[in-house]
Amino acid sequence: MTISRRTVFIYLICLLFIGILHHVDHILRYDHSGWPFRPEVTAFTFSLLVYPIIFSLFRSKNKIYRVCVSLLLALLIISAHIFLETPADEFHTWAQNSSTFASSLGHPNLLNVRSSILGAISTIIAMLLNVGIIFLPFIFWKADQTPPKAYKN
Repeated sequence: MTISRRTVFIYLICLLFIGILHHVDHILRYDHSGWPFRPEVTAFTFSLLVYPIIFSLFRSKNKIYRVCVSLLLALLIISAHIFLETPADEFHTWAQNSSTFASSLGHPNLLNVRSSILGAISTIIAMLLNVGIIFLPFIFWKADQTPPKAYKN
């Protein structure tokens, strides 16, 4: 079974959209943000490199490159969400309007609101990103590699 090029494209667009939502959440929570939205260079700053990498996945037709890069992205993103930014951190910053992260201890989110709903949404977005990125290497592995047929004049 192969996955159509169109399906791969749509999957990447959806994953990109979820990733952007997650980065916006980082910025609004403040505690897991960094340059260019805070003066400090943090892990968040380096996480912005995901966008040129994703662009390369859109452009590349090399199956091995796409599978290997997506595996690396999955490893990095999942590791970050296990060791640096847990779902509990995400939820707490919104639900209690106070960061538990060491470098921003007690700092409120930028909306200055207490909302368990926003905490749940933040956690759901991160989990969707994690699950989506886990499947990305398999999507690329099963992707249709045949070049599109040329149009007849």
